[in-house]
Amino acid sequence: MVVLYLDMGSDGEVEINLPLSYLEEPADQLSGLRHGSVLLRVMLKSFVPVTRAQAQVLHDTQKGFSQQAAFITILIGDFQKLETRLRTLTEGRSKVAPDDLGLIPMTNTDANPQREIYVATQPNGTPRAIIECSRSKTTPRQTCTHELRTRGVGVVLDYSADLLPMWAEVQARVERFLGCATGE
Repeated sequence: MVVLYLDMGSDGEVEINLPLSYLEEPADQLSGLRHGSVLLRVMLKSFVPVTRAQAQVLHDTQKGFSQQAAFITILIGDFQKLETRLRTLTEGRSKVAPDDLGLIPMTNTDANPQREIYVATQPNGTPRAIIECSRSKTTPRQTCTHELRTRGVGVVLDYSADLLPMWAEVQARVERFLGCATGE
């Protein structure tokens, strides 16, 4: 196990304990160091770590985009609060009713129709997650960037847009994983 301390700015530090196999960079593999962020890649179903080389093979063969062999990238650190990020992303957009996935699509009134933004809210109306997906017809591999906050850290996930219907499951798996890593 490697013990890392993430600098969360004014929120202080968060201790994260991870098996060595999850940390590919030699600088990340030393216990006791302080980091601004940590990057992980894992298989979605098993949460087995994926190396940079394995991710490239999965990406090139498109195996990483099927639900059975999907991998996700997880960036953990001190990121802009969801409320602030939501204001920035949704300027010039308006909310519509939640869709079948439990997400609120933000209607597109800006000049970038190839970007779709979704918001998941807590029962009290605060943002639970913000998901921004590319929908470019010229990009063969459309992706989603999924932002959330859990266990005292900001998290940015990247995955295939094909996995958007599973967004809540993806988020729950990441929250459980980070719960183990932070001891919560």
